[in-house]
Amino acid sequence: MNLELHQYIALGLILFLGSAIQSVAGFALAFVGIPLALWVGLTLPQAITMINLAALIQALIGARSLKTDIPWSLAKKALIIRILAAPLGTYLLTLLSTLSLDFLKQFLGFVLVLIMTIQNRLKIKPTENVPAAWGTFAFLMSGLMAGSLGMGGPALVLWVVAHTWSSSKSRGFLFVNYAGFLPFQFVYLVSAFGQPIVDTIYIGLLFSPLIFLGTILGLWVSKFISKDRLSKIIYFLLYAIALVSIIAPFMSRK
Repeated sequence: MNLELHQYIALGLILFLGSAIQSVAGFALAFVGIPLALWVGLTLPQAITMINLAALIQALIGARSLKTDIPWSLAKKALIIRILAAPLGTYLLTLLSTLSLDFLKQFLGFVLVLIMTIQNRLKIKPTENVPAAWGTFAFLMSGLMAGSLGMGGPALVLWVVAHTWSSSKSRGFLFVNYAGFLPFQFVYLVSAFGQPIVDTIYIGLLFSPLIFLGTILGLWVSKFISKDRLSKIIYFLLYAIALVSIIAPFMSRK
C-alpha cells in the first residue's frame, strides 16, 4: 500500500478506536472501520482485510476465554455454511471493486443505515427452539455479506438473539465463528486480489499492539458506562459515518 504517514496514523486510530468499541459493545468494528478505511485511501478489499484482521485477533482472545460456553455443534454448522457461502460473496466483491470509490462510499453508507435500522426495529422474541431453516438462511446471508462487504456479523447476531442463551454462550458462539471463518476469508481475498491483500495483512499485523490496547481500553470503559447508553452513542456515531459517506461525494462534485 502506497500511503502517506498521516494515512497510516489515521488507520492506526481507526483500528484502536474500532477495537475499543467492539470490545465494549460486541459489534461495530466493521461498521466503523470499513467506511473510514475507504476514506483513508484503502480499496474495499484492503479495508475488509485490515478490519477483519483486528476482528480475528479479538475473536481468538474471546473464543479462548469462553470455550466452555460455546454451543459447539451449532457453531460448527454455522461455520461450515458461512465458509461455503463466502466465495460467492468474494466474487460479488470483485464486481464491486470495479466501481468508483465515491459510489462505494455511498453504497456502504446506505447498507450501514439499512442494517442498523433492521437491528433497531426488528423486535425478536427469544425462544428455546429456533427453526433450523432460519439458521441455514442466516448463516448463508452471513457468509455472503462477509465475503462481499466484510459485514457478516448482523445476520449471525439476529439469529443468536432469537435464542434464550446466556450472554457468555451468545458471545462464545459469535467469537468462535469469527475466529474460524476469517482465516478462510483471507485465503479467498488473496486468491481473488493477490499481493495487495498480502501486503495489507503484513501492515495490519504491525498495528496489533494498537488493537490489543483498544481492546483493553474498551474493557476498562465498559466498567463505567452502561451498555444501553454506550449502544446509543455508538449508533449515533454509526449513523453519522453513514450519512457523511452518502452525502460527501455529492458535495465534492460541486
